[in-house]
Amino acid sequence: MNDDTGKLDWPPLGDEPAPPRTPTPELAAPPRVDSEAAPELPIPRWFGPVVAVLLSVTLLLTLRLIAVRHAPGPGEAGSAIKTFTRPSAPAAPTAVAPPRTEATAPAPTAAEARALVDTWRKRWKTLDLAGFLDLYSPGFGAQGKDIEAWREEQTRLFKGRDPVTLDLSEVQVTLSSRVAIAQFHQRYRRGRVVENGVKRLYLRREGRELKIFNEEWLPDRAL
Repeated sequence: MNDDTGKLDWPPLGDEPAPPRTPTPELAAPPRVDSEAAPELPIPRWFGPVVAVLLSVTLLLTLRLIAVRHAPGPGEAGSAIKTFTRPSAPAAPTAVAPPRTEATAPAPTAAEARALVDTWRKRWKTLDLAGFLDLYSPGFGAQGKDIEAWREEQTRLFKGRDPVTLDLSEVQVTLSSRVAIAQFHQRYRRGRVVENGVKRLYLRREGRELKIFNEEWLPDRAL
C-alpha cells in the first residue's frame, strides 16, 4: 500500500515472477548385466540325438508331402508307367517234363504183379469194397461191362454177412514192356456159392501203381 495515497501498490502486469520449477527426478537405468559373467547352462546328452531325430522326421514328412503333390492322377498313372518303365529282359523258359505215358512209364515187374494179386485176395476176403475197387483202372472193361456196370455188380456181390473163403494157388506172371498178366487157380466159397477155376488179371501202370484193366474167369468145368 502506498502511504501517500492510501492505495494498494500492485505490481505492473507482465512483471509477475515465474513459479519455481520442480526438478524432475531422474530414472535410474537398469543394471547392466555382463554377458561374460553369466553362468553357462549344461546341455543334456539326449539333446543332440533328439534334435537329429526331429530333423529326420521333418525331412521325411517334407519328402512325403512333395511326392503326394506330384503324384500322377488316376488317368495319368498308366501313361507314367508306360513312359518310365524299362522293358525287362524275357525270362528264360522253364523246362517242363513231358507227362508220363505208357511208353515212358517203367515196365511192370513180377514182384509188383504178385504184390497186387495178394492185396486183391485180402481185400476181397475181408469184403473191403472201397479198397477192392481202387485196384481197378477207370478204363476197366471185361465181359461186355464197363467200369461203372462192373462196380455195381461187385457192390451187390459184396453185400451180406457170410464170410468169404478165397484161396489162390499156382500163381504165374507173364511180363511185357507195358502189360503184366497174373494167372492163378482160384477157390472161392461164400455161403452156398462155390466157384473154382482159373483167373487172369491184366495189369498196366497208371501213374506210379499197377491197375487192373481187364480180367478173365475160366471155371473148372469149362476147362
